Amino acid sequence: MKKTLCLILSFALCMTLAACGADKADNTAVETSSPDGSAVVEIAETEKEITEKNSEPAKKSEEKSKDETKAPGNGEWIKAYKDVLLNLDKADIELTTQEAKFCLCFIDGDSVPELVVSTGDFHAACCYVFTFSGGKAVNLGPFGSFGTIQYIEKIGIIIDSLGNNGYFNETYYKLENGIIDALLDFEIETRETENYLLDGKEITKAQYNSLVSEVTNGTKPASSPNYEKCFAVTAQSVDKNLK
Repeated sequence: MKKTLCLILSFALCMTLAACGADKADNTAVETSSPDGSAVVEIAETEKEITEKNSEPAKKSEEKSKDETKAPGNGEWIKAYKDVLLNLDKADIELTTQEAKFCLCFIDGDSVPELVVSTGDFHAACCYVFTFSGGKAVNLGPFGSFGTIQYIEKIGIIIDSLGNNGYFNETYYKLENGIIDALLDFEIETRETENYLLDGKEITKAQYNSLVSEVTNGTKPASSPNYEKCFAVTAQSVDKNLK
C-alpha cells in the first residue's frame, strides 16, 4: 500500500514539473514583493512583444527623419514672393506701360525656385529675378530682353544678353547662396566679321566658346516663358500659381 501511494505521488510530481516547464517556455515568471510583503508573481513580456516595443522608437525616428527631408521653409518663400508680387512698385522694378507678369524658374541648385517678373514683350523689356535667401525675397536686378531671360537650370548661371544692329553685350552671372557675381563679360560684333572682347581684351571665337562651355558645363541654356505665357499679377492668379 505504501509503495503504491509513493508511486502515485511520484507520478503526480513529475506531471506538475512537466507543466511548469511548458509554461516557462512561453513566459518568464518574475517574483516581486507587494507592499504588504506577500509574494507576487508577474509574467514578463514575451520576446516578440519586447522586440516590437523596442522597434517603436526606431520607427518614429525614421518617420521624423523623412519629414525633415522635405523642402524647408516652403510657406516662407511662398509668402515672400506673394508679398513682392502684390506690392510691386518702382522700388522693386522699373514698371512699363505693360502689366508685369511672373513665372517661376529653378535657376540655382536648391529646392526653392526663383521668381521671375517680366515687364513686357518689347525689345528693351527685361526680367527682374528674385531669389529666396536668409528668410526673404532678394531682388537680383534686371536681366534679358523681350521679357525673357536665359539661364542654366540648377547650376545658377544667368545669361544677360542685349544686342542691336550686330552688336551684343553678353554677361554670364553665377547665383549662389543668394549672391550673384559676374563671371564673364563679353562684347561681340557680328555685323561684318565676328569679333570678341572679354573685359575689353580681344579673344578668338574658339577662346570664347571654350570659356562659355566651361561656365555652363556644356549645357544648353533654358529660357523663361515668353511674356504672354507668364501669369498675371493679380491676387487670384498669385494664389493659384504660387503653391
